[in-house]
Amino acid sequence: ARLHSGNRRASCGNSEAGNCNEPEPDLCTVCLQPCTSKACACAFMHSQCAESYAAAYGASCRICSRPFVQTSTLCKRPRDEQEEEVEQRALKLLQDREARERAHNLAWAEQVAPCAAKILCRHFEYSSRHLQQTTPQSPELSFGAVLLSLVYSEPEYLDDLSERLSERMLTGEAVDEHIRRLHGIAEGLHSSSSVDQAVEAQFMRLFNEHLAAEAGW
Repeated sequence: ARLHSGNRRASCGNSEAGNCNEPEPDLCTVCLQPCTSKACACAFMHSQCAESYAAAYGASCRICSRPFVQTSTLCKRPRDEQEEEVEQRALKLLQDREARERAHNLAWAEQVAPCAAKILCRHFEYSSRHLQQTTPQSPELSFGAVLLSLVYSEPEYLDDLSERLSERMLTGEAVDEHIRRLHGIAEGLHSSSSVDQAVEAQFMRLFNEHLAAEAGW
């Protein structure tokens, strides 16, 4: 924080900040940009600048020694073009990354969901009567339940999944990537890194279609 003591209108004829309800515009003591709010009897500051100043030097002015007013009552520092450009560029990069990740996850769902349906239909020890009563909307067949069953139930599930993915003419590298993505998505089911609803919906639509076909519903 920079201390600027040469404000053209450091006071407005009265040393008490409380009597300066509408001060004339001046320069912010910290950033030296135009400012219309006074943080104390002698210093103009933006809200953000007052917070930075207080964090560095304390919550009172080093010139008049008076405590600063509540920073929420001060005007905001205008955003300059460079700040906006940096933020817009960062937002664009984030959106592009999210779009690529969504595309990868949708492609993953299209390959893995049909294989998962065959594996779980064959390996789960369901009776024929239980299979007939199970519907695609059953909580037992939620997205999370399917993934966790593949990853943690039996070791052969993942071996079976690798074989079935290979049968879909995928390369060994692609198969390994799908298995890694399965682990990553399963581990992030209850975190902020979980996949979006479009991926879950696509996966479960394909899974339920192939499970119904396998079970003969």
